[in-house]
Amino acid sequence: MSICYQLFQKHTRSLHMPINRLQDSSSPYLLQHANDPVHWQPWDAEALALARAQNKPILLSIGYSACHWCHVMAHESFSDKNTAAIMNEHFVNIKLDREERPDLDKIYQLTHQLLLQRPGGWPLTVFLTPDQHIPFFAGTYFPPEPRHGMPGFPELIQRIAQYFQNEGESIQTQGEQIKNFFNSFDQRELTPSNKLDKTPIIKALTVLRGQFDQQFGGFGGAPKFPFPSSLEFLLQQWALTAYDEEPDRQLLFMVSQTLQHMARGGLYDQIRGGFYRYSVDQAWMIPHFEKMLYDNAQLIPLYAQLFQISGEPFYREIVSNSIEWLVADMQHPNRAFYATLDADSEGVEGKFYVWSREELESVLDFDDLHLLEQHYNIAGSANFEGHYHLHQIADVAALAENTNTPREQIQNRINLSKQQLLEVRNRRVRPQRDNKLLTAWNALLARGLSISGRILESENIKHQAFALLHSIKSELDQHGNLRVQMGEHSHPKHAFIDEYAFTLDAILEALQNNWDTDLLLWACDLADVIIKEYQAENGGFYYTAHSDEETLLYRPLTFSDDALPSGNAVAIKCLLRLGYLLGNPDYLQAAEKALNCSYLEMDKSPQAHASLLTVLDEYLEPGKQFIIRGESADIDNWKNSLQKLYSPKTLVFAIPNHAENLPDALSSKVFREISVAYVCEGTMCSAAIHDLESLIAQLVN
Repeated sequence: MSICYQLFQKHTRSLHMPINRLQDSSSPYLLQHANDPVHWQPWDAEALALARAQNKPILLSIGYSACHWCHVMAHESFSDKNTAAIMNEHFVNIKLDREERPDLDKIYQLTHQLLLQRPGGWPLTVFLTPDQHIPFFAGTYFPPEPRHGMPGFPELIQRIAQYFQNEGESIQTQGEQIKNFFNSFDQRELTPSNKLDKTPIIKALTVLRGQFDQQFGGFGGAPKFPFPSSLEFLLQQWALTAYDEEPDRQLLFMVSQTLQHMARGGLYDQIRGGFYRYSVDQAWMIPHFEKMLYDNAQLIPLYAQLFQISGEPFYREIVSNSIEWLVADMQHPNRAFYATLDADSEGVEGKFYVWSREELESVLDFDDLHLLEQHYNIAGSANFEGHYHLHQIADVAALAENTNTPREQIQNRINLSKQQLLEVRNRRVRPQRDNKLLTAWNALLARGLSISGRILESENIKHQAFALLHSIKSELDQHGNLRVQMGEHSHPKHAFIDEYAFTLDAILEALQNNWDTDLLLWACDLADVIIKEYQAENGGFYYTAHSDEETLLYRPLTFSDDALPSGNAVAIKCLLRLGYLLGNPDYLQAAEKALNCSYLEMDKSPQAHASLLTVLDEYLEPGKQFIIRGESADIDNWKNSLQKLYSPKTLVFAIPNHAENLPDALSSKVFREISVAYVCEGTMCSAAIHDLESLIAQLVN
């Protein structure tokens, strides 16, 4: 930035003349708006003080860099000088990256739902009072002129400016109602521990069965989202019946049908691997083309677990290809992973991924193109704006049978054709990548890599998980706290519950691959911070820390899942597991108290709390923890044997006899001249078991 420009900024600020202040941002999303004629401000003390000083309402626009409709509204409205002039005259305009400030996004998404009685989304457009930042009007995308029953944005903001000037008393009354709602929202009724039962779990299964799409998998109609937390919940509920005389096969079918159609459909990148955000149609054919790290972090281990259950190579291929894509296209040199890939390139959604008939004919010879026509359904009419977006209609086994050709030969030809298409695609203008390294999302991926590496028996994938965890640990701030964002452009905000809960969960999964006492001790530190900094008086964990000095309209304390699993649910699960492993009553009491606080919400809206229901089940019927001690080679053999079956509530820790600095609960489980194992269920542990056969028998009993 030039000296002249810095002096200009200082002069204009001293005169209370707002300018676009996004040029110095590290957020790719905010930088996308740095040259808008709108006088955008970041959410900071200076912008909030400006709104108070000028008594102007705040126009808060929340989005993220890969958001397609954010781009559309930017092009139609925020780049328009006439619209910008109206915004600049009547509002203090604040642009917010929801990935940097998910706390504010949660608050104002909730107020959108409160005001309009329907869910929000992105871009989120909220108008706030200048003093207390209470919303008095909200919406999402608005077109530049009236369309589809929506007002034009320029007309809307002029009307809102007039409303703010003329209806101060109504705005104040509504604001008091919103504050009262938030106050009542925090006063949850506690459920005694002896009243906790499986009623919400049974209700959730009934709802999900009713919403399930028998033909294409997934839940409901278009647009269709993956809902990985719900799929994980169903898979774990199936596992509870797997050894019964009549296992609940429908639950397994619901998961496999969904994952099959997603991976064979357009939600999955058939050429490179990895999943897009959601499908705009019921059959998973045409996606919204953005690729999010958190979606892939949650879906990859689900496919690995389905491979573990079924042995189908197809699921293993999905896992391997998706991880290869992440490492090749999304990994930072410090081993962490970037946040998103945009849906658009060259201003067109999906342009990077789709194919014209002419392109396909120019790349592939006649025979290979004919084979791909049968595999990917590219013989008929184009399915996306005059182009083909690939999806499978016949798998390799069917093609081999239909053509009387060895399966391996068919697979090799398809792989070669995909490589040729990928080479052409790689020469296109790529979608913009958001290079933020978000701790919570990376922790989700570290967990997924640990699970996948264990199931696929891949030392490389397990190593990626460990390296990622150590990368997160290396980014601790000077006080040893996690940060929201890793790297040199880290946002200074104190980390949220998600960062701590997801990292703790990733550690507990990684320790089941290779024991590392230092990681265990770090896990204890994280658990202690969760209780000290986030625990609410009546139970559960706030989204923000007690030591966070910023005063917000509302301090979120939520238990439901959204695109991410509930941070509360993950924290409770980890405190239960770590509490049983180490015999720590403080962890167990905090987990139980959180369940008491959240039970009525689970019971009222069970399908929205899939992650928490999974934890409730584990609280009511604790899983088994196998603690193996002995020489490394022996205990690894025992560990690998126990981990072959899908048993989601089972934890296996192989601790070599040379491990030092173990907590008392683990050091007391002594080894002998030969390997031994202890089986703990809740607070009860068995005597030492000296042979593998007896140990395996404990797994299914």
